[in-house]
Amino acid sequence: MDLNEILKDGNLQNNFNEMIATMKISRGDSFIEPETCLQNVLNHIHTTHTFGSNASDSILFEHKSLLSQQYRIDNSFYKANEKPKDFGEAKILSNYIFAYLGIHDFYYSWDEATKKDLPAFGVFLPSTFKRKDISNIEINATRRDLSSSQSLPNKQKEFLSSELARTYATYQIANEHKDFWDYWGDCKKLENDAVYRKNLWEQKIEFHYLEKINCSDFAALLWPLEEVFSQNVKSINPEDIKKMNEFKKENPDVIIYPYTFEPEYMRWCFNYASFLVTDYFYTHLDYITVEKFKIEFEKWKRKKNQEFS
Repeated sequence: MDLNEILKDGNLQNNFNEMIATMKISRGDSFIEPETCLQNVLNHIHTTHTFGSNASDSILFEHKSLLSQQYRIDNSFYKANEKPKDFGEAKILSNYIFAYLGIHDFYYSWDEATKKDLPAFGVFLPSTFKRKDISNIEINATRRDLSSSQSLPNKQKEFLSSELARTYATYQIANEHKDFWDYWGDCKKLENDAVYRKNLWEQKIEFHYLEKINCSDFAALLWPLEEVFSQNVKSINPEDIKKMNEFKKENPDVIIYPYTFEPEYMRWCFNYASFLVTDYFYTHLDYITVEKFKIEFEKWKRKKNQEFS
């Protein structure tokens, strides 16, 4: 596949038209035109990228960027013992950073070396931003992760512009989901419905950002904080606080949402932290204050602790 040919405006518009036409045929008389307010939200809402604590020093302090695989290869950023990831169907996109138009996915904090879940960092990428070192970041999207079983056999038919992808999301939500959260990521269903949890990634729209995204261009970042015991007193790991404050100093425009996690339900802590930010944004088209985020998260966590006690 020639990506330059695939990404021509006319081809992307044709893909969109075909997707909507197929949806109309499938839905018949029950086809719904999305509400204007939903389109407004989807026009402005962030995309999300997740990485584990094992990658945090490299991303946040060494390279100070999210880097595509090809960019790392071309600039000799891979260490001697590292192997490039096999992208499978998405090999054509190896020079892009991936993000979902949906809730953060804890899957990406899994550490293959130790076979364990690791504390997860969650990036919120703005709907529009300019790269400070070059110009506009090139962005494209696909209706599905190209490895999804719901992806078309002809992969070039999955591609959309970022604008068309956001519009398609409104049709998808209106016609294929119960509500916005059923598409984006329903916290209760993620926790209690194994089938929903397993299949959610296959339904979400995926965005691709060319080569690199500087950390300074993040809109916000979920930051996991470990709680440790010293003389039977629980407190935040001082090393976590030190690193978070260092990042804040270097990136004053990035909103940092610190969240504590419990090992027994680490992923649910991450899911709820992600939900809190998007829930507020959905209503206000703005980010929740850090103070209000902390209050709401700790309120939820106290309730969760009672369930596990």
